Amino acid sequence: MLKKILISFGSLLGFVLVLGFVLPSTYRVERSTLLRAPAEAVYPHVADPRRWRAWVPWHEEHYPDGQWAFGSTSGAGAVRSWSGERVGRGTLSLSEAEPSKGVAYVASLDGGRFRARGRISFTSSEDGTLVTWVDEGEVGGNPFLHYLVPLVEARLGRDFERALAQLHRVVEADAFLETEVKPEPAAPPEQAAVPLPTAEPEPVPPALPEVSAPLVQDAGVALDAGMALDAGTDADADAGMALDAGTAPVPVEPSTTAAPTSAEPSLPAPAQEDGGTPS
Repeated sequence: MLKKILISFGSLLGFVLVLGFVLPSTYRVERSTLLRAPAEAVYPHVADPRRWRAWVPWHEEHYPDGQWAFGSTSGAGAVRSWSGERVGRGTLSLSEAEPSKGVAYVASLDGGRFRARGRISFTSSEDGTLVTWVDEGEVGGNPFLHYLVPLVEARLGRDFERALAQLHRVVEADAFLETEVKPEPAAPPEQAAVPLPTAEPEPVPPALPEVSAPLVQDAGVALDAGMALDAGTDADADAGMALDAGTAPVPVEPSTTAAPTSAEPSLPAPAQEDGGTPS
């Protein structure tokens, strides 16, 4: 009976080993997300390993017992290392970095026992930037580890989905902050033309009837002539009365208000009769 059990167990173990050798020893995980931002806005978050802690699930908050170290700040040659009981030991270094295409990296896991390579690539479109994260690696030649490939792909796929979702939020937050802190310069307002002051028209006095100078002069001459004529008539009347009375007429002085321009000559006084005396 015991022999049969051992034979059955050996047969099962052989089947597991044979199947393990047949199963793939490599894994491949790919996840994508569309970010409504240009590739240049996404690049700083993936090209600097120090900024990975803001969006990947492998950082000190999730693994407080881990130790994290960083090499070059950004771009090709940047390094991210970690060690700890739960997180293991590993190193990730960027081998390529282009703002319009993304980054590529190589990773050494479990002290170099396992190796992986990956790429975070950008594809620009009208709607934004399609970010695709691909990671590939091997679990080694141990046939029993080949059974872990589906588990590795499932767990790593969930981590990639969480990371890309968080990257989406981080990029949108940065875009919002840039809009608040650095608003786009507004176009200078068009300067309205300043109306020039217009001179108010001066009031025009009502037109007076024009009187020609010759008419005024003729009127004055006529007036003076009339006054002189009246004066002459009075003088003639006085002379006549004086003649009738036998007395000499009293000469009439001309008016001083206006000198006549033309006056008729005064009539000569009548001569007195010799020896005649006024009665």
